[in-house]
Amino acid sequence: MEYTYTLPHGYIDLDGSSHKQVVLRALGGYEEELLTSSQQVSAKQVSRVLARCIVKLGDVVSVSESIARNLLIVDRLFLLLKLRLITFGDFIQSVVHCPESDCNQKIDIDFNISDIQFADINNPREIYQLQLSENSVLQCEIDDPRVDFRLPNGGDQELVSSRLNNNSAEVVSFLLSRCIKKFAGQDGISLDQVKTLPALTRLEIERAIEERAGDTDLSMTTQCPHCQFAFEVPFDIHDFFFGELKISQQHLYNEVHYLAFHYHWSEQEIMSMTKEKRGNYVAMLSEEIERLNDALA
Repeated sequence: MEYTYTLPHGYIDLDGSSHKQVVLRALGGYEEELLTSSQQVSAKQVSRVLARCIVKLGDVVSVSESIARNLLIVDRLFLLLKLRLITFGDFIQSVVHCPESDCNQKIDIDFNISDIQFADINNPREIYQLQLSENSVLQCEIDDPRVDFRLPNGGDQELVSSRLNNNSAEVVSFLLSRCIKKFAGQDGISLDQVKTLPALTRLEIERAIEERAGDTDLSMTTQCPHCQFAFEVPFDIHDFFFGELKISQQHLYNEVHYLAFHYHWSEQEIMSMTKEKRGNYVAMLSEEIERLNDALA
């Protein structure tokens, strides 16, 4: 079964055309296995899975890993949420601890993925422009106030993943060096140059990127039923989604063994099925075995 959605930003091809409509299929056994093949899921694995599960992207009928890698972070996050929805269902249950030091009680958090809204990025483009403020230009001692930049994508995520142990300022500097395409009339900017930018200039560029990139920090407001303390709960789709897959990995292999043993299907045939389809066959087979056992009793 295939599902159609509209991306917040969309893929911009080499001709500058925007492709926002995406057709997805649910994760199959191979994708589930791929995402659980290592202790920590990498951005590269996400690119591979998106390339396999995107059936069509606008007019693009063959989505390569390169295209998946070039999707913006907000679009990749959107796609992961939709893959979670069509693979595991809409409903999510989680447990958090109240951050109030005198409470620290466990709180059940329930919500639906379909309730999470992404703002549509109007007039999406490959390169955006920013005019630095007069004070920023004076501090930089430059003549050209224009900054051309692109938005962070999956390729940036793949490269940043090797730098995640560094401090956040180092990661942001690295991203800026990749996303700034023109500064002070010159093409591109080096990492060392980014590190020497005045704080005001960095702030203006970072805010411009954040405003146009869309919201990638998912959170919800909740209230502790024990102490009535209200607080924000961050929702990390990577940790949650891949945590679910880790838990279900052994279940996947059990399903493959069960179906192969009784139906004599090959591993390839079973692993190509979605979780829902495997589950339906397992349920029917279990009912049939139970019926036969009752008849023999």
